[in-house]
Amino acid sequence: MPLLQYDRVTIHYEEFGSGYPVLLFSGGSLNSSIDAWHTITAFDATVEFAQDFRLIALDIRNAGASWRSEEHTSELQ
Repeated sequence: MPLLQYDRVTIHYEEFGSGYPVLLFSGGSLNSSIDAWHTITAFDATVEFAQDFRLIALDIRNAGASWRSEEHTSELQ
């Protein structure tokens, strides 16, 4: 499972096809995940556009297989 890690945030992503890169965000607001492309969307963009583009689909933070290790707290100064 490909993961992008930065600070305490880990983002799960998957790549499909080849060509000009296109970043895919699934519908679903705070529950946006790669699985939504395969199950609840009107069409599966990871299949439909993979012949022409390099698709990079991701689970937004705290959805699917993405997470943050602890809550971030900050103080305004």
